[in-house]
Amino acid sequence: MTFTDIHSLRQKAKRRIPRAVFEYVDGGSYTEQTLGRNTEKLREIQLIQRVMRDVTDRDTSTKIMGQDCPMPLVLGPTGLTGMIHPNGEVAAFRAACAAGIPYTLCTPAIGNTDDLHESGPEPFWFQVYVMRDKEFTRHLLHRARRAGCKTLVITVDLVVNALRHKDARNGLAIPFKVTLPTALDALTKPGWFLRMSRSKRRTFGNFEGYFTDKPSALSMAEWVGQQYEPLLTPDNLSWIRDEWDGPVILKGVLTPEDAQTAVDFGADGIVVSNHGGRQLDGTLSVAEALPAIRQQVGDQIAIFADSGIRTGMDIFRLLALGADACWIGRAYLYGLGAAGQAGVSKAIDILHKELDVAMALTGCRSLSDIGPDRITCGISLDATHNTSIRSTS
Repeated sequence: MTFTDIHSLRQKAKRRIPRAVFEYVDGGSYTEQTLGRNTEKLREIQLIQRVMRDVTDRDTSTKIMGQDCPMPLVLGPTGLTGMIHPNGEVAAFRAACAAGIPYTLCTPAIGNTDDLHESGPEPFWFQVYVMRDKEFTRHLLHRARRAGCKTLVITVDLVVNALRHKDARNGLAIPFKVTLPTALDALTKPGWFLRMSRSKRRTFGNFEGYFTDKPSALSMAEWVGQQYEPLLTPDNLSWIRDEWDGPVILKGVLTPEDAQTAVDFGADGIVVSNHGGRQLDGTLSVAEALPAIRQQVGDQIAIFADSGIRTGMDIFRLLALGADACWIGRAYLYGLGAAGQAGVSKAIDILHKELDVAMALTGCRSLSDIGPDRITCGISLDATHNTSIRSTS
């Protein structure tokens, strides 16, 4: 099968992996209103074609947290990646290294920090969920530091787990429960079973070394579900800021007020995100929230955006609305499910080429040319901010 866009990768992944795993990646919370709104609001933004300009030499490169990158893209943190493809976190990390862009390892990953440290030439980023058990959070930070991680991402929009109906039906809600339909469906994917038999790990790899016994993946998941810290105030997060020697990014900001709180906290960056539509259902899309946030904080910190990105044109749209770079989750997970590491590389390549074409046809030679004058839509653009040099050094 020839993969020409992210949709074709999604269709292939849907056929190759069990329904429960695919719907875990693909679905959102409750009625999936926010999930749909993320993509719909991006599609409502029209790019303005500009012609008779010299676009011979286009440059999509930028700096992301001091790293020279060929495009404004980060592979964001995604849970249970190693259930999509054997050693999935390592495969995605290697694809990111090959592309020269950052990869972010998630707390509830199957692969762990040591696996990544041994697998790629570049340091990775680490995303942490803050737990009630403070020593467990310290355990995660210690693992990340030991593996050479410099950039820490703190997710602040998961203080409780939202209900995802598809996961509940498939037995992937907390507590986990294997259902008969899920088990029968998995049996129709023998190739997935064969591939997964080669997986190095089958439980949450970052939890290793913390528990004195060896709990099952089911019991670990249930424990985590009870551990999310609801007291995620700046004061309660300050100990992490003090202990972490490196950049800190707060992920899950949707309002100008919370963005300013992140600045006051001392964050080096924020991710404008609604958790990909997997947490609060019925909230603003990222495209709607981004301009006012950029207006509020200006260039004080790096501003990233995720949720709903399926094309390079979507990346262009979010850059025009004020993002310094974009993070993707589902887009590269579809590639992983479709063809492993090669599929992730293909997803990155597709987005890069689409962004480059969008720049050429809108008369942009560099990322600094992308601004609100290159788009038109129903979203108020008065709040956008077009930096003269788009980088997050």
